[in-house]
Amino acid sequence: MTQDQHSRSLTNIYAQILILSGTLLTMVISEPLAQIVGWTVVASIYGVIVVIALLITFKNVKERTELSTLSGEDGVAAKEGFKALLKNKYWCKRQVKMNTFC
Repeated sequence: MTQDQHSRSLTNIYAQILILSGTLLTMVISEPLAQIVGWTVVASIYGVIVVIALLITFKNVKERTELSTLSGEDGVAAKEGFKALLKNKYWCKRQVKMNTFC
């Protein structure tokens, strides 16, 4: 979306706030709504909302940065990149948690 680190950080913060708000709202509304119309209808309603939201997002989001082209000399070799990835302790911790709990 942009190369500006500050702008990407703000976008991430807003996204996390909206995700948390949406999750909370969904959890509060689901049970009473399901008692009225049933769980299948609630799931269908949520599915329609998600499809509409994704279509709106797809229609309105535009890439505004120029793509950089990497020549053979500028790129990182796959072997070196994988070694660097394994040295990233946060990535390793995340992978262990993902493989353990999912």
